[in-house]
Amino acid sequence: MRIHMLLLLAVVLSLTTACGGGGGGGGGGGGPSTGNFAVRAVDPRSGSSSLPNDSPVTVFLTSAVDPLSVTDLSLYVERQDDGTRHPGFHSISTDKLRVTFTPDPWFDTATGYRIVATTGLMSDGGTLLHREFDSPFSTGPWPSPKPVHQLQFTAVLEKLAVGRSSHTSTALPLGFVLIAGGYRSGTDVTASAEIYDSGRNDFFLAMGGLSEGKGNHTATKMSNGLVLLAGGERPEDFRGLTSVDLFSPATLDFIPTTPLNHERTFHTATALLDGRVLVTGGRTKDASGGTVWHRSAEIYDPADESFSFTGNEMAMLRAGHRATRLLDGRVLITGGSGNRIAEIYDPVTDRFSTILAGMYAVRSLHGSVLMPNGVVFLSDGGNRTGELYDPEKDVFTPTANQSSAVRSAALHFEFRPGEVLNLGGIDFELSFIHATMEQYVQDYGPTGRYFGIAAHPEHGVYLADPRAYSAVSPLGDGRFLITGGLGPDFHGPDLDTAVLFDPRVEKD
Repeated sequence: MRIHMLLLLAVVLSLTTACGGGGGGGGGGGGPSTGNFAVRAVDPRSGSSSLPNDSPVTVFLTSAVDPLSVTDLSLYVERQDDGTRHPGFHSISTDKLRVTFTPDPWFDTATGYRIVATTGLMSDGGTLLHREFDSPFSTGPWPSPKPVHQLQFTAVLEKLAVGRSSHTSTALPLGFVLIAGGYRSGTDVTASAEIYDSGRNDFFLAMGGLSEGKGNHTATKMSNGLVLLAGGERPEDFRGLTSVDLFSPATLDFIPTTPLNHERTFHTATALLDGRVLVTGGRTKDASGGTVWHRSAEIYDPADESFSFTGNEMAMLRAGHRATRLLDGRVLITGGSGNRIAEIYDPVTDRFSTILAGMYAVRSLHGSVLMPNGVVFLSDGGNRTGELYDPEKDVFTPTANQSSAVRSAALHFEFRPGEVLNLGGIDFELSFIHATMEQYVQDYGPTGRYFGIAAHPEHGVYLADPRAYSAVSPLGDGRFLITGGLGPDFHGPDLDTAVLFDPRVEKD
């Protein structure tokens, strides 16, 4: 009798195991399995909600898995609404009992997903997963970033002595800012300069001025404390200029110095770590009025006040491009002249080299900001896309979402660590100048995220004047000075207003 009972118990156990009793099943019914290769548990647990968007997914198995069987077909995460599989990569624990799926890019916000393990998974012993398993979860919304709001913007009551656009703004010691040159209207430029005194919150004219009136020039603060103001254009013929001036904060005066080798406007000038200045690209007009674009570059050496050409030229003709010094001292050259080719200037070799992985989008008059982690954030420049350049990987990656408007000649500046304010700008196709703004936050997902800022006075932040080709400088105390710009009237007079932005101000 005892033998018959043991045989009967063995038959029952065999039938229970064959039917998958206790094992995981579709719809998240997974549990431990007896004797078969099965999903034991998942993390996040079935039905979890409001998960962070970067949450990895881990599947726990009853026995070691064959690593070769872990593929995008045998273990994946899909959207609940349309079955789209989310990209990512797998990793397997040392004991092979856990398989982790890491989303790349991060999961979308407020979205339902399903973890799916198919019978394609195989154990080390050659047993296939006895039954397909799935488990639902959902992500939460993006947490709101620290806000930008209306109380952070205040008008400077004292106006600029001269309305200006396409001028330069350079932060000086002790909270002073140099405002120099620029267009007064579409047919008039100025050689005048003025100083903003943050302690008194007003402007005063600098002694003298630039050697000639100009706009779209550059101003570069050098390690010796002087400011190098180079090139630019005049509205009579829009021809590039070679004139260069030095401004001394000690004497508040300008001194003409050695001219550029080429006429340049819409060029760049970047301070190098060794004290020299790299000037790249730009354009001018020839005798017949045709546009001449430059691929040449030259180096200014303050030791002997000389300009000399670099060891080679850039790969592309460029104007309206951007040059951004990287943490290692090299300079990233992006955009301008309707191309997606980017290149790097190395001061050690004195040569440019092309980045094989091109930019994600064509850009001109765009934003380029070096972020705290060494990655460069590129934004706008005639489209709504953003992208990041990673110097270690030497690649460009698009941001998770787009900006709220098409902007060129806007302001782009880091106002809190890892946060960039995109402000104003012009949509050339619509002939429209923006008063709106938005913030980009790097710490949201692997490529960051744009957040819109309300554009109506009753709802949030707005600028008193739409503006493009304006200028901004930090004051050194957490505030920023925004000056001038091309206003609603495209033909001028240009704006003589200034705005202080203080991101430290809290809402009432």
